[in-house]
Amino acid sequence: MKFSLQVAARLVLGTGLALATPIKRVANSSSISSTQILQFALTLEHLENTFYTEALAKFDEPAFEKAGYAPWVRGRFEEIAEHEASHVALLTQTLGNNSVAPCNYSFPFSDPKSFATLSNMLESVGNGAYIAGSQYLVNDTASLRAAGAILSMEARHASWVKSSVLLSQPWSSSYDTPLDGNLVYSLASTFIIQCPASNPPLPFKPFPSLNVSAADANDSMPMPGQTVNLTYVHSTISGNRQYLAFLHGLNTTFTNITNYQAIIPPELQGLVFAVVTSDNTTVSDSTIVAGPAPLTFDFDANVPNY
Repeated sequence: MKFSLQVAARLVLGTGLALATPIKRVANSSSISSTQILQFALTLEHLENTFYTEALAKFDEPAFEKAGYAPWVRGRFEEIAEHEASHVALLTQTLGNNSVAPCNYSFPFSDPKSFATLSNMLESVGNGAYIAGSQYLVNDTASLRAAGAILSMEARHASWVKSSVLLSQPWSSSYDTPLDGNLVYSLASTFIIQCPASNPPLPFKPFPSLNVSAADANDSMPMPGQTVNLTYVHSTISGNRQYLAFLHGLNTTFTNITNYQAIIPPELQGLVFAVVTSDNTTVSDSTIVAGPAPLTFDFDANVPNY
């Protein structure tokens, strides 16, 4: 099987319908403070920091070479690990007594290749989280500046892993995809076993999980233009029409759902995030039924990319 971000998404989301909620949360918060956003950012940085620490401790240089990587690849990952540790230190210093402690985690990697694929997804999701979270820091210029500096580095990490390690396109379109807190929470919480009781609650809640798989048994991965099967907990609101929305860059593309099947729009490229929604004009916390499911559609260097 070709190892891609969709494989990582399957590792992350699995095929089950239950989604654990190991982080304390405040559902439907109408007011999110800059402190809460920084606490969420630190929660994500703790996760990334532990992810790289555990993986590099597990896979030495011979393991990377056996997986087909040049010696310098592991060296770059070591540098990324140093970056994530620095991000933790900066946010901890910024928050002071309001800091959150690291949690206990479980990461579904089994070799350097699955580690690299999951690395790309974590960095991409982190980048999207900082983009969307910056709106809550507009009145805190020092924190906004720090978050912006981390944001751009998360994007550099994701681009390097995707192009130099996974040997695919370094970007998806002209714009990265902003990911609001509940979307990020839904993805990040799948790695977290338990957080310290002393950590303050976060102002986010997870959506029910969504699994997207190829309808044709001969296709191992969903592809643009193809029909896919959707597995998710159906909305408790009866009679509502549902749609599959694809978040890509600053755009959202909708397609109809019929009998838990939908067609992926043929124009999609790169990393996209699919959600089931009850509205075909907008995606919001109130309309999302399930998701997100990360999907990746690799594309050649000689095709238009907007």
